[in-house]
Amino acid sequence: MKSYRLPKSFHPFLGEKTTWLNIIMLLTFVCLFTGFFVLKFRGDISSLPLFNQIILYIILIDLFAGIVANLFDETRLYYQEHPKLKRIFVIIHIYPMLICLLAGVPILYGLYIYAYLVAANFILQQIKHIMLQELFVLIFILGAISIIYQMIEVTPFVLTMFGALSIKILFSFSRHLEPERKDVRS
Repeated sequence: MKSYRLPKSFHPFLGEKTTWLNIIMLLTFVCLFTGFFVLKFRGDISSLPLFNQIILYIILIDLFAGIVANLFDETRLYYQEHPKLKRIFVIIHIYPMLICLLAGVPILYGLYIYAYLVAANFILQQIKHIMLQELFVLIFILGAISIIYQMIEVTPFVLTMFGALSIKILFSFSRHLEPERKDVRS
């Protein structure tokens, strides 16, 4: 399938090149999942100020888009060539604290999740054997889910956002992934 060169500002999100199929898959996944969560959890956040709701939905869109985009060969190749950016992206994802702040949840919960995800990412980056790394990714995601569901004061919407963030950070950013096709640059 023909690849199209992207503007430099899109490289960290979709790689240097991408296909129309990737864009369509990304938009479809994001629209379907965001739409589902908006309908499913409308009651959880309808009492929040409109500004908070909008920012939370923007974060949700970014989480779903990131989960899908990081599975594309072009994105994996970009991060393979720029490994420091992976670490930077994990560190700047301060979403747990922001989600708590916007949703009226104690910010300490967000800090726990953030610290856990950064520490787990650091450990996963040290594991060089891919099969062992994937095993630990699953263990860390299960650990994150266990921590998240211990949070009594958190709404299902916030729990879901924390779960999506855990998948994005641990599954997408923490693993050493080789592109399946060697010709993604052509």
